[in-house]
Amino acid sequence: MHRQFRPPFQENLQVVNGAVHVRPQRNGLKTIQAMLRLFAPVDGYVSDELITERRVEAADD
Repeated sequence: MHRQFRPPFQENLQVVNGAVHVRPQRNGLKTIQAMLRLFAPVDGYVSDELITERRVEAADD
């Protein structure tokens, strides 16, 4: 199988034990999102929590 790459590349290249692995960037993004989802709050957004914390800190200043 031959594949032509045109800039900007949308693939990630990785060499493992001398073999080149080509993976689309969207697969990597999905993997990262799945890993981080474990830390996300069940209800609401992390950004809401950060904004609330910052407001409390600003009120103390």
